[in-house]
Amino acid sequence: MMTRLNGTDLQIPTAGSASRESKRRPGNTRALATSFHVMKSPNRRLLPDHPRDREQVPAAARAAANRVNGDGGPWPLVFLGAVGTGKTCAALCLADHVLERTEYHDLPGWGLRLDQARAGRLETDRGYAVSVVGCWSGWAEAGLGIIDEIGGRERVSDAQRESLLTLLGKRAFRPSIYISNLTIEQLADVYDDRIASRLAGGTVVVFDGPDRRLCRAGGA
Repeated sequence: MMTRLNGTDLQIPTAGSASRESKRRPGNTRALATSFHVMKSPNRRLLPDHPRDREQVPAAARAAANRVNGDGGPWPLVFLGAVGTGKTCAALCLADHVLERTEYHDLPGWGLRLDQARAGRLETDRGYAVSVVGCWSGWAEAGLGIIDEIGGRERVSDAQRESLLTLLGKRAFRPSIYISNLTIEQLADVYDDRIASRLAGGTVVVFDGPDRRLCRAGGA
């Protein structure tokens, strides 16, 4: 499913737009929620200093989020488009309204996070050690998971490819957003057909328009 958008109307999911329902998938030993509770008032827990303006989130992105969170479309949400078109802003604005715990990582940073965990240098805010297993379980069990900066290079290593495939697999059928400047076809070339297929099987939203950062700089 693909939605192409070019606009700046704001609509954030409203409270009660979807209930948190746990559904069992074949082979699962525990039920994990396939939707999340939505808060009326935003809470900036992820990247609080990252600039984001609710008024610039396109209505089509909100509509896609409501659709998949209400069982009207497949997870994950996949935000594609050129640099500066508002993909990360839209994802963070959505996350600000999720009641459950949320996780945001850029893909290169996820690899560094795993390296730190293997070396025993990754800790929680309270000083508790986080293992590699803890990294993966935290990602799998979050109410919403976001992976940004997918496919920023022409070549990726086998480890990066398998890591992204595992990220996708850990959150199959669950609330997730994946963000890339590449098209599905380009992602197939950079990674492989398995990853492109899993992303294309979600709800793809293509962001059009000029680079907002350059527009702001030009208007300064």
